[in-house]
Amino acid sequence: MQRSCPWCLPGELDRARAAFAHADAARAAVLGLKFGGRRRIAVALAAPMREALGDLEVDAVTWVPLGPRRRRARGFDQAELLARAVASETGARAIPLLARRVETAQIGRAHV
Repeated sequence: MQRSCPWCLPGELDRARAAFAHADAARAAVLGLKFGGRRRIAVALAAPMREALGDLEVDAVTWVPLGPRRRRARGFDQAELLARAVASETGARAIPLLARRVETAQIGRAHV
C-alpha cells in the first residue's frame, strides 16, 4: 500500500487535502487574511475547507502557530482563525498541538 504522504514518517500523517489551489482569488483571500487583517475571511474559507474533507471524520483541528513576534505584530494568528473556523464547521475541537521552536518566517522556505 502506497502512503498518500510519502515524505511523512509512519504514523505522522495519513493524508492531506486542499480546498483551493493557492492562486488567483484564493491567494488574494489568504493574503487579505494574513496581511490585510480581514479576519472574517477565515469564516468564509471554512465551509469550502470542510467540503474538501469529504466524508473524512474529524476529531480535532490544529494549526502551525505564528511565532510570538509576528502574532504580536498582527494581533492575531491567521492559521488559528482558520483552524477554529473549520473546527466550528465540522463540529470538531480546535486544539493547539504544535509549538514553534524558532522564530523564522515560513515564506520563501523550500518545500520537501
